[in-house]
Amino acid sequence: ESMKLDQIVQRPDLNIEKLLGVKLNGTKSLVSLAYAFLRSEEATPLTTYQKYWQQEINIYWTTELWDSVWNSPTFLSSIVSVRTQMFKILSRWYLTPFSLSVASKQPKSSLCWRKCSKRGNYVHCWVECPVLDLFWRQVISKIKLITNAELQKTPSDLLLLLFDREAVSVSSQECVGILLAADKSVIARQWKNPQPPSLNLWHKTLWNNFLMAKITDNIQQGERRAAHKNFEGTWGPILDYLFTLKLIPAEAKTFLEH
Repeated sequence: ESMKLDQIVQRPDLNIEKLLGVKLNGTKSLVSLAYAFLRSEEATPLTTYQKYWQQEINIYWTTELWDSVWNSPTFLSSIVSVRTQMFKILSRWYLTPFSLSVASKQPKSSLCWRKCSKRGNYVHCWVECPVLDLFWRQVISKIKLITNAELQKTPSDLLLLLFDREAVSVSSQECVGILLAADKSVIARQWKNPQPPSLNLWHKTLWNNFLMAKITDNIQQGERRAAHKNFEGTWGPILDYLFTLKLIPAEAKTFLEH
């Protein structure tokens, strides 16, 4: 007696098989199901850099999780350099010690160039290197002072902006993203420097980023009044912090009011 096909094939149906087997109620239903199929993990396999992220920080990428990273306030920033930097970090554009030694045809070495004697993988070079520990803790402390956000010293929080909703309120996420963007910009500029960055350089980067954002806001103010109000709410706590430390010249207040 021959076996039935469903007894021979012992595997779950593929999404396309499920799609073909569904009773449809018109063209609209077909389009909706096809869209869901295209959005599924089966239809969108992980990229190489997603796989590396998954290995290094022990995170399982779902479509929803990846979308939340790409839709973070940092990617919506009016500052082009901030958006570009976030894209570079996510796509792992910055070279690790091993990759750089291969590219430059030097003796292969994966040791961190900050001379901490540890393997310098991507996450290590950004967050986990002991040389950067004090700098990161100082920045996290300042971010808490400015926004009351409780950040963890983890790649998920600091690089991917996957904050705990209870630790970082939705209203402060954009401000936190701006503060972290300045921090990562400083680290990137001193990528191969064995010395840690300084808070002073972080402050200067924040001020320069503000100037770029302010110019953009002035240009768009008439067209997007709601965005202008959001701009003031986002940058207000940062400017208050910089003024308190007397890091902004007094005459700059005139510029801020226009």
